[in-house]
Amino acid sequence: MLACLVGLALALWIWKRAPRAALCLSLGLVVLLVVNLFWAVVHPALLQRTIDEGWEDARRSTLFSVISIVSGVVSAVGLVLVVLAAVLDRPRTD
Repeated sequence: MLACLVGLALALWIWKRAPRAALCLSLGLVVLLVVNLFWAVVHPALLQRTIDEGWEDARRSTLFSVISIVSGVVSAVGLVLVVLAAVLDRPRTD
């Protein structure tokens, strides 16, 4: 999470020189930060709630498998945006 916050500060720092790259970097890091916050805060609370409500293990496993797949795809989108930021607004060398 600290790396995402440092990256966001970097994106603000380069905003005037490379606005598209800074925007991509910011969006990608925000996506990654949201996924990390979800896993840190919502996941444990959701786990406890499903236990308290007496969900069967198979049902709970299915729920968290789906959540894991979705968060993996969302994280991949965030990483693609970060990598895209590395190549945007670069001078061409023809």
